[in-house]
Amino acid sequence: MRSILPFVFIPACLAVPYAEYIYAPSSRTLTPPAVIGVNGSVTNSESLTNASDKRPAVFNGPSSVTFDFQKNVAGIVSIDVASASSDAFLGVTFSESSLYISEQACDATADAGLDSPLWFSFVDGPGTYTAAKKHNRGGFRYMTLVSNTTAKVSLNSVTVNFTAAPTQDLRAYTGYFHSNDELLNRIWYAGAYTNQMS
Repeated sequence: MRSILPFVFIPACLAVPYAEYIYAPSSRTLTPPAVIGVNGSVTNSESLTNASDKRPAVFNGPSSVTFDFQKNVAGIVSIDVASASSDAFLGVTFSESSLYISEQACDATADAGLDSPLWFSFVDGPGTYTAAKKHNRGGFRYMTLVSNTTAKVSLNSVTVNFTAAPTQDLRAYTGYFHSNDELLNRIWYAGAYTNQMS
């Protein structure tokens, strides 16, 4: 028989025995943790997964990089451009499933069709470009940056501002569930994270 500890209230600032199960990020600024695919010519794509790596990632002509956030996230994309010609564009596509990773379209948000990429134009030169709030994207694990022109684009970073549960301190759970069943613990906290994402 499983032993289950009661749901209790504790100060959020204290170390908690269940912290290892919390899926919520510790910061609302998310850097993609992994590159899982590169098409075309992209130099230093891995630097976009490491905020301390100061080498720019360079897209040379038609090319793309796909990132895996390793869990569903949600939010608004920002791209820090080191250099780009004024006619350069980068598109961003999103997917919950690896089956639907694409350079041409995103998982649909409202119907059974596909969404167009989110396009960034770099007419203002180097700097940070952030998607408008109306392009807040929910429920994606995979994100692909796409260059579809002959232009050369150098990026310092790409981040997502995590917008789920906007009024919460994401990891400061005020109560907890814990049992001696590892699978049950992980299922419960996956459910708690799903609630935050919603």
